[in-house]
Amino acid sequence: TMVIIVVVVDCNSPPTISDGSWDPDGPATTYLSTALLNCDTGHHYSNATGTITCQANGSWSSGATCEVDTCSAVPPYGVTRGSWPGSCAGKTYGQTCTLVCQAPSGAYVPTNSVSTCGVGGAWSDNTPYNCKGRDCGALTDPTDGTWTCSGGHGSPSARRYPATCSLSCTSGGLDGDGAIECEASGS
Repeated sequence: TMVIIVVVVDCNSPPTISDGSWDPDGPATTYLSTALLNCDTGHHYSNATGTITCQANGSWSSGATCEVDTCSAVPPYGVTRGSWPGSCAGKTYGQTCTLVCQAPSGAYVPTNSVSTCGVGGAWSDNTPYNCKGRDCGALTDPTDGTWTCSGGHGSPSARRYPATCSLSCTSGGLDGDGAIECEASGS
């Protein structure tokens, strides 16, 4: 008589993974069974397939982990009168990058100034990204005169840095030089 003894190799549950979990129904855990890794949002497989296999020695093959997505470069979106700092390269999922407006300091204020590193290492797109001139406020026309402004950056451009405003009188003479500039301070 011949006796055949069958030993079932069982790898037990796959190892605990941070930033992910194994397929929802739980994998079979016997020899040659595979387990599929599901990475959390903002993470990806560290190996090409995201799977591990139960080996003959009763252990799971190594190599399947989840790694956080990385935005390798600064956001690719153009910025009017500003730029993205180089320190934004290498940010990871969920981290933000804030644009920097050009000098002089305080003369320009950002709009839509933040981009967030997202799934797959792609930056969020909140275009248009912009730095507009500081608002100097509306000018009140004097009696018998009108202010005309031009050259400001942003909307309404007429009263934003570095606008220049000229006074035109409708009657009588002009007292003063008749021109003012919107300064970097917003005055």
